[in-house]
Amino acid sequence: MKRLHVLILSALALVGVGLGAAALILSIVYPTSNTSGPPSKANAQNYTTWLVDQALALYESEGLDAAIAHYGSPESLDGSWYVFIIGADGSVIGHYNPDYLGEPLTGPIGIDATGYEFGKAMAGADESGRWVSYVFLNPETNEEQRKHAWVVRRDGILFGSGWYDFSSFGASGATTDREDEPQEFSYSFANDPEGWVVGFADLPQDYDQSIYELSHSHSPLPDGLEGSGIYVQSHNRSDDLFMFVKRQVGGLRADATYKVVASVDLATNVAGNLIGIGGSPGGSVYVKAGASPVEPDVTLDSNQYLRMNIDKGNQSGGGESAVVLGDVAHPGVAGDEYRIKTLDNANRPLTVQTDSEGKLWLMVGADSGFEGFTALYFASISFTLTPEP
Repeated sequence: MKRLHVLILSALALVGVGLGAAALILSIVYPTSNTSGPPSKANAQNYTTWLVDQALALYESEGLDAAIAHYGSPESLDGSWYVFIIGADGSVIGHYNPDYLGEPLTGPIGIDATGYEFGKAMAGADESGRWVSYVFLNPETNEEQRKHAWVVRRDGILFGSGWYDFSSFGASGATTDREDEPQEFSYSFANDPEGWVVGFADLPQDYDQSIYELSHSHSPLPDGLEGSGIYVQSHNRSDDLFMFVKRQVGGLRADATYKVVASVDLATNVAGNLIGIGGSPGGSVYVKAGASPVEPDVTLDSNQYLRMNIDKGNQSGGGESAVVLGDVAHPGVAGDEYRIKTLDNANRPLTVQTDSEGKLWLMVGADSGFEGFTALYFASISFTLTPEP
């Protein structure tokens, strides 16, 4: 059977969720050993990796104590730029802000305002390095903003630095003093999954992996497309199969009702009006978006099938916690080319209530009635939450 690869992108405006969640901030160094000078800060990614390289060079040439002394100095902070060091025991040992020293990376300081445990993601970095994106306080603006950190492990010690999306938080973040305004949560997955977790439902508990072919990863997008996304795949052998990603967000009013609108740009190479087993490869694979105060998860039903614990509806139908945005078919697709198809529920907002802490779980997924192989890349996701009076 020919495998049809589908790519999901989504239109967005970047997130910022304001709360005073502690996380790691970083300190900067101006090296004197590089006579060619540092890259331009306008190229934030290159400048960030260069900073970490300088920290590693200092550590290797002068030792850990010298590196800690340098990056532990407030003078090493340059606007929003800085470097941090995590010891072999997982605690902060080098930081321009002494309040973070001695704190474990995987403890409270490693959880951002949305509930994402970015410290655990950082702790998984190896010598080849890892990008981790999260929300954290920008010392230059004193606002919670989206941050992208590059972390490298050397001799069991982590060295990292990062940059902020200055435009993301003030324009679209969920801050405590703006909780009566619409809040936008957006993710591009440029460097990592940004706290989104993959799940699969509507299949037997004892499914055979060799025929269901479930898989997921954070991967570069296919040739011809720029960036990275969350890749998911499955082979529907059970007449119905749901692949989804989920993430918790905060900074909302507690126990309050919100209207939820999701926007998705779908890049797909599945043409319209195709015929497949059980349904169309495009027209019978439905894109859904949802929100719930309860974490979306799978639970075992009486028939020993893994089902969602929230009401997402089934295939072409929505449910109490999810709405159908559309399907993955594009009438303009020819051959293996990818075309963009924009989907949203702007005219059909979903109504949900936050929990007692002002948090919600967001979800996007593909509900398949096509009994074949489907592969998707979630390259960006955007939700707008508007409080009701």
